[in-house]
Parts: sequence; C-alpha cells; structure tokens
Amino acid sequence: MGSFLLRVDAANVRILSGDDAPLWGSVWIDAGEAVFPESGWHDYIGSMFGSLVTALDGLSRGRPRGDAYFFNGSFTVQMVRKGWRWRDRVTRPGATAAVSYRMINDIGESGEVDFASEAYLSELIDDVHRSAMDALAAMKAIQSLTGPSLRHFQKNVEVLGKARGRLGRTASRRS
Repeated sequence: MGSFLLRVDAANVRILSGDDAPLWGSVWIDAGEAVFPESGWHDYIGSMFGSLVTALDGLSRGRPRGDAYFFNGSFTVQMVRKGWRWRDRVTRPGATAAVSYRMINDIGESGEVDFASEAYLSELIDDVHRSAMDALAAMKAIQSLTGPSLRHFQKNVEVLGKARGRLGRTASRRS
C-alpha cells in the first residue's frame, strides 16, 4: 500500500476576488504510483480539500463510502470500506479498517477508472493530514494569502486531526 498525499503548489495559489473568495491553484492527489487528475491540476483548493476531508471523516465515523471531488472537471475519488456490512453502520472502524479507492475520470460516457488501490483508513487519513499540514504551512508563509478561505482550510486540517485521534482510540479500545 502506497502513499495518498494531497499536493498543493503554494506558489501558484491565489485567492479569487471577494470577501469570502475561494482558494484557486494547483491541487492534486499523489498516490505514489499515480497522480490524479494530473500533476499541477488547477482547481478550487478549499472545495476539493473539503470534500476529501468530509469523505475521510465520514469513513472514520463508520460510513461505508465517501467521495471526494475536483470541481474544475468531472474527476472523483471514490473510497469504500472493504468488508463493510449493514450491521457495521453503528460501529466505528479501527485503524486497520481497509479502504479501496478509485480515481475516476467522469468525462465521457464510460466513467473511466484512472487508478485503483487500497490502503488502511488510518494511513489514508495520516497521509492526507500530514500533506495538508505541509500545504497549510507553505500557504501561510505567503503573506498575501490570508482570510476566511485559508482559515477554512485550517479548520479542515483540524477535522482530519480529530479523525486520526478517533481511529487511534477505537483501535486501542479493541486491543
């Protein structure tokens, strides 16, 4: 099982005009063997990251599936807990819960899968949390990047940190 990193080119990030304007720039997923949608992809960074956090947080709370979206095009990362059963809906997964993920290019009629793999949920959350903290630090170092969009990105990093803690507590209670 390889890495699953959020990549943001902080030097390329800008805040679109307006008081509550979104972060725009280069953002992509680096899964070690594949990048998705492509290296240097331009998109709404906060929105993409927010959908990824929502998907991972939901999986950490026991949901069977979570989807993350790129908004500048039809690209989706689908994540599904392996071995999930209906009775699992009331139990939270442990750190060793396996997740399969597919990176899908929805452009065209086929919904072509660009890359598929699997990982432990805890590893996915750790990788994304660590790489998002690096991206946040790089964006904060650029003084022109301030405001609600950056604070919202930071709040999502904190949500991932709580999901990491939740998985750790679940795993320790089971052992």
